[in-house]
Amino acid sequence: MPVIIEVVGSHLDNQPGEWGPPTATMNWCEEDYVVTPWIAEFWNTLSNFAFLFLVTLGAGVMNAGYAGHSLRYEALASLGGLLLIGLGSAAFHGTLLWHYQLLDELPMLYASCIFIRSLVHSPAKKHHGMLLTAVLVAYAVVVTVIYVRSRDFAFFVTAYGVQVAVIASGSFYHCIRAPTAEQRTQLFRLLLISLGFYFNGLVLWNVDNAYCPKIRSLRASLPVALQPLLQFHAAWHVFSAYGTYVSVVLMAYARGAADGLEPVLVAHTPLLYCKATRNPKD
Repeated sequence: MPVIIEVVGSHLDNQPGEWGPPTATMNWCEEDYVVTPWIAEFWNTLSNFAFLFLVTLGAGVMNAGYAGHSLRYEALASLGGLLLIGLGSAAFHGTLLWHYQLLDELPMLYASCIFIRSLVHSPAKKHHGMLLTAVLVAYAVVVTVIYVRSRDFAFFVTAYGVQVAVIASGSFYHCIRAPTAEQRTQLFRLLLISLGFYFNGLVLWNVDNAYCPKIRSLRASLPVALQPLLQFHAAWHVFSAYGTYVSVVLMAYARGAADGLEPVLVAHTPLLYCKATRNPKD
């Protein structure tokens, strides 16, 4: 979660639940233990299945699309990082416990390291790849130790924000350096889709934080069947899941283009994916 206007500590609820009192450093605008005593924030938990859905389908098509090329393993590793984010987020929102909060936040850090390595690394420069991996591992370890000891969310947001900036810059670099005009067009298309979903979800997330009392009041006035439409933090999960998934597709397309695999972009709603049209060189 790269930006926060307000830590939503003022919205903590006292509903009894099977996981006991919340120990996390923050809570969100969804009322606690309303749907079931076994899930603290039902909709915020359920929405993380968007990650599972995208990773399950995406892994199959990406694996087939780059069969025989080492790039498929990097794409699958990136999707694995995305899956960890979803599982950790579900654990946190389902319990509101501190150690599960770490499972929500730290996978974001680790998955971003995987994204960065896949985006920047070139198989032709093995020593460069080893150095990059060492730097990313050291970064992840240092940030993890400091955050676990300090519980300083502002520090974590800053550290994660640096990674997001690197990913965005690397993606833009690939967009302008792709070998052909068609590839550049497709990469810019993927970049706009990824950023569009991610930052629109982020707007909903911040609105949910900043106007929680009003949103709760409006939500309570709606029929029960319509109330989930105002679960903006849950919507953030869905939007960010798809935006991040598209960034993985961008990485795979950009690396495939750089490696001479002549990738093509395939659209099967709701999935975008890419596949090689040329036999791999390795």
